[in-house]
Amino acid sequence: MSPVDHRHAEISQYRLGLSWELAEPLWQSTQVIMQGYAELAIGQWRSHLDTDTNHARVVNQTSASPVLRVTSVRPLWGAGWPFFELGAGAGYQTEEDIEQHQSGINMGGHTGSLSCAAWLV
Repeated sequence: MSPVDHRHAEISQYRLGLSWELAEPLWQSTQVIMQGYAELAIGQWRSHLDTDTNHARVVNQTSASPVLRVTSVRPLWGAGWPFFELGAGAGYQTEEDIEQHQSGINMGGHTGSLSCAAWLV
């Protein structure tokens, strides 16, 4: 029998981020524009995995990331503006694991973050 058979997995995440967009494009051609922005964020993960005590384990996070965005100068598909973002920044979280039982959810360490996203907006 597993030590976690009768536990309900529920994790809540809260995040607040502030972004500052650079006033001028970093580079521009007739087809493509490269822009930049910076983001500061704070967050919190709250675990409700321990059903016996209903105790929520908390992991707090802070991060700062410069982000590059490459997009088209005008819509490419109707009203769609495809873009690609790349950000690499520093982050800190108060715990490596959100749960200290044998089924611990590893949060990946205390520092470092890298994100990449592509969207059609």
